[in-house]
Amino acid sequence: KTNLNPELTGVFTELAALMFRKREVFRGAAFRRVASILARLDYKITSGKQAQRLSGVGACSASCIDEYLRKGNVSRLEALREELGNALPSSPTMLNRMNISEATDRRPRMRTVSAEAFVGGGGEGLFGSTRLPRSPVDESTSDHRSLSEKTTETDPDASLG
Repeated sequence: KTNLNPELTGVFTELAALMFRKREVFRGAAFRRVASILARLDYKITSGKQAQRLSGVGACSASCIDEYLRKGNVSRLEALREELGNALPSSPTMLNRMNISEATDRRPRMRTVSAEAFVGGGGEGLFGSTRLPRSPVDESTSDHRSLSEKTTETDPDASLG
């Protein structure tokens, strides 16, 4: 699938890299998410308002899109470049590793489990078999007396009650 918004994707990829370099991980993650969203679209973005309708694109990102479409650059990106230098590596292998089309959502997926399987009803559950194996009981050493009988035998004050 071809990226129909390569310039905007590049802007947000570089913004993300600069934010990560600045140790602002939440902003970096947000910009990386926007770049990923824009890269997967099957239409060209024409305004920030249009992009803001997408889940994951906020007001700040929309204003950056509007500024880029109007002026051809983003002042926030220019300021970060001056402060930190160029964020994107020049090596082609590093650029391939940062390929935004592959950098989609990398969070681990949660496995959905029914309540019966989680609690253990009805056979195989979340953790395998729901029944625990019993250890063999040696009948010769087994003491079949009740707990109250054992208590009164070992604790003389227990019968004073």
